[in-house]
Amino acid sequence: VVSVVSCRLCLTMHFSVQMWSVGNYHWYLKQEIRLPHEGLLGMMWDPERLYRIHFLTSDGHYIWVDFCWTVDQSKGHCEENSATVGVIDGAKVLLTPFKYQIVPPPMAAQTLTLPCSVNQIAFCPSPCCDNMLVLTSDNTITLFKQNKSQHNDMVGFRTIWPPLSLVASTSLDACLPPSRYMLRRLIWWRMDTLLGVVWQLESGSDCIMELSFQVVESSETMAVEIRHQCHVEMPILQLDTNADTSTVVVEFVDGSIMKYNSARRFDDVPFVLPWQPIDGQAVVLPLPCPRIETAVLGGEEVVLGLSDWARFYVNGKEVVRDCTSFAVHDEFILLTTHSRTCRFIPLSCSLENLTSLVTDDMNGVLSESIRQVERGSRIVTVVSGGNKVVLQCGCV
Repeated sequence: VVSVVSCRLCLTMHFSVQMWSVGNYHWYLKQEIRLPHEGLLGMMWDPERLYRIHFLTSDGHYIWVDFCWTVDQSKGHCEENSATVGVIDGAKVLLTPFKYQIVPPPMAAQTLTLPCSVNQIAFCPSPCCDNMLVLTSDNTITLFKQNKSQHNDMVGFRTIWPPLSLVASTSLDACLPPSRYMLRRLIWWRMDTLLGVVWQLESGSDCIMELSFQVVESSETMAVEIRHQCHVEMPILQLDTNADTSTVVVEFVDGSIMKYNSARRFDDVPFVLPWQPIDGQAVVLPLPCPRIETAVLGGEEVVLGLSDWARFYVNGKEVVRDCTSFAVHDEFILLTTHSRTCRFIPLSCSLENLTSLVTDDMNGVLSESIRQVERGSRIVTVVSGGNKVVLQCGCV
């Protein structure tokens, strides 16, 4: 269930559009979009496109926004990854390291409280996988770090997980170009580098922003500056990075897949190139996929995509028609299906052999394992280096 409410923030002279969702008998504030003080004339859900909202402001601007569900989780196939999942709950971030504890929301192993509502979460790349950045609705970015000097020691039946603490925060208004739209698709790409997408009014197009940041010594602030900007001709639907290979994949609204290449020098210009596999054909997803990820399959890095219509694609080729969720493990690709199964596909398989999944050939060359799961179950996260898979039932 998703609900939208509009309210006026008198102190900041902004109109706020809030998106609420209910789960496990609890209402969560998931997004807050702040519009300029000119005001909002009207808004409505799109009658055909799922999770699309249309806005009309009093200064004559028409805006439509697409939303999609995503799981904010730590990434990296390393021992330091605690399979931490962050749940946005208004001005709170509910954190649970599923490697050590199974705590369903709205409960959490640790709760971080911010000054205003949270819009995005970005986890750090390896090896500090549990560190995170939080972007709030007032365009402020906050850094939280874990104290690794506290080891994970067993005390009885409980595991001590070093909690995160606030390190620094800063506003992005000073470094980003003037725009009524906030930074979206926030990714912590490298230890000192962030990636995000901004719609620029001047050019009328999306722009991939590469930001460098560092914590100011003896101060709870950060210095953030624009390192590179990459303008693209088509609106960006999704942006994702591989924590192991550092590859950045870009998906556009027409389903085309490209790879982001950062400039090696400050005076160079970053660019995007079509994603070309070994066969040399550009990858295009037949349907837009709100959920994409890359994985090394049979020695080749491929793009995985899941559409709203349960179509699972690998490099643009349809593999499964009833997929509800997927995740990438150290050794497997995990899939849940409408037939109440969870499938484990070894990453050692070649791309050509994956097509046998369409015909449900259980004795084929994949030798895949299948487990029965509850109806409506979806993968939340998998534990790197282990055999634990966390599922959430559709009923909650």
